[in-house]
Amino acid sequence: MRKALAFILAAALAVWPIAAHAAQAPVGGVQGTAQNAAQQPLGNVTVQLRNVQTGQIVGSTTANAAGQFSFAGISPGNFLIEIVDTAGNVLGTATVTVTVGAVTTVGVTATALGAAALAAGTAGGLAGLLTGTSLLAVTAATITGFSLAIVATRPQASPSR
Repeated sequence: MRKALAFILAAALAVWPIAAHAAQAPVGGVQGTAQNAAQQPLGNVTVQLRNVQTGQIVGSTTANAAGQFSFAGISPGNFLIEIVDTAGNVLGTATVTVTVGAVTTVGVTATALGAAALAAGTAGGLAGLLTGTSLLAVTAATITGFSLAIVATRPQASPSR
């Protein structure tokens, strides 16, 4: 009986480190600084981590007063880091690749209009026109070198007036 118990205990101790290691998923991390167009830190802003492949938000945090943020325990892959205002409008983005066992450092810059709206604490005025998807389109156009113009027109009065 003692031999059987000793054998079971020895077998369990031999397998336990292998099982514990297999249960841990390979992960990495991201750290960075949120900043405005003048490269000054944007403190206390919401920062989201979005999986590029699935489009899902996998993490959200608030940058400290110096604009610093971090995400730990992230599965390897390609991600967008988004600076977001209180209404959920994306003000700036950066891409990052997370690798196993490494912490990637990145700076995320809000666009000039996005930072101005964030500083004003409102999305009114011209910044209100550039919310959500339209701001992403403007940002993508800027990054790729395309020019984008928004033209507002008013119908002309009828000739009988």
